[in-house]
Amino acid sequence: MKRVLYANSFIVFLVLSLLIFEPSKETFLTATLIFFRANLILIYTLFLLTTISIVDYIKIFKNLGFPPTLITTFILSYRYLGVIQEEYNKMKKSALCRGFEYKTNLNTYKTIGYMLGMLILKTHFKALQIYKAIKCRFFL
Repeated sequence: MKRVLYANSFIVFLVLSLLIFEPSKETFLTATLIFFRANLILIYTLFLLTTISIVDYIKIFKNLGFPPTLITTFILSYRYLGVIQEEYNKMKKSALCRGFEYKTNLNTYKTIGYMLGMLILKTHFKALQIYKAIKCRFFL
């Protein structure tokens, strides 16, 4: 819902700026048309994206003729995004247990930087393990 409000606030900003810089009856009609069309596109896109599962998206991409390498990359990326999120949650929980608090100071930025660096390293080593496993199974 927050994303809808952010997108809609951008649309409102666009319409208001159009009305402020060129105030006329024709501009008002154009602005309202832009506002309603953009909101309809936003609502239809949300309905489309929230009702279809990832597996269905992959089937759609396959039926549309996307390259198998791209589809496999998409599947593996989706699969391991959850693993990366779990690793990040573990590091975040560990930092919070040690007394870390989110503030706007140098220590917070350093800690977050270290956490992201460790996440990149863990992701790299996990990718190497996956690559070796795929290579052993003659997938490549």
